[in-house]
Amino acid sequence: MADNYALRMLALSMAQIRQRMRDDLGIAGMVESGDLTIRMKKGSLFGRDASGDFGTDLRRRILEAQEFLERAAFAVTDEALVEAYEFTGGTGADADLLWREIRHRGLID
Repeated sequence: MADNYALRMLALSMAQIRQRMRDDLGIAGMVESGDLTIRMKKGSLFGRDASGDFGTDLRRRILEAQEFLERAAFAVTDEALVEAYEFTGGTGADADLLWREIRHRGLID
């Protein structure tokens, strides 16, 4: 590995983006089902329903995250991902995210 630090940071970024994407997917599901409504006030007492605009922006962000993850997966090898996890010492929020990414790739059972 030529640049271990850069690969570790890319692996961590992948893990963080995947977690955010999971959160976004959950929110998008709530908006689509009607469980969550986004209201916007702009100079009036009552706010207009901005759920459609919010949902569109959220879907675009999810697609961008998926594209990033697909591209980054080619650069981050399984070994780099495990090395990034080991660098955390197995503790902290970064370690948890990297562990989830390792499980997502099927490197452990």
